Amino acid sequence: MYYPAITQDNVQLVGRGVSHVDRDFIVDSVGERYAVDVIIWATGFNTERMLNGIDIRGRDGRELAKEWDPKPQAFFGTLAKGFPNLFLIAGPNTGSPGTSEMVEGQVDLIIDVIQKARELGSGSVEVDPDVFDAFNEDMRRRGDASVLVLGGCNSYYRVGGDGAVYTHWPDTMESFVVRLAREGMQGVRFNGRKPAAA
Repeated sequence: MYYPAITQDNVQLVGRGVSHVDRDFIVDSVGERYAVDVIIWATGFNTERMLNGIDIRGRDGRELAKEWDPKPQAFFGTLAKGFPNLFLIAGPNTGSPGTSEMVEGQVDLIIDVIQKARELGSGSVEVDPDVFDAFNEDMRRRGDASVLVLGGCNSYYRVGGDGAVYTHWPDTMESFVVRLAREGMQGVRFNGRKPAAA
């Protein structure tokens, strides 16, 4: 739908930002005016503020919004370091053309972690900090080596528009699901286990 729409005779694609609206015109950043009948103001979403004002507190009162400023990070988009028993769906680095398989993989991990926590009698579960750091360093390195950066794009999926990639998975959806199934549970710590039977 997108490409056929912008090739219509009555459509003009403008790559500059909007300066302001003046009665029946949109005025771009260099002062060019474009007559319009209707304006659909769809500016997208603020990915740098993924929590959208939700106050989530972790261990020692740490605030997830502050931890994610300027770059949101998670382990497979599902667990955040220092936030026991917090599970995320479609968190940082899980963006892709079709997210449903990734979400299904995350849900499978969450169910597996909860079931194992029950079996072990764990009071809390969380991502291992060293595993978290290594995973996110891998995401940074792979994001920096991807077309998302090498293409020179300035976009919402990079911190500040031109920094590190934090929204997208730097590989295929299938690789996310395979790696999550293989590595996900290994990155989880189970705290407060019940004593083993004598």
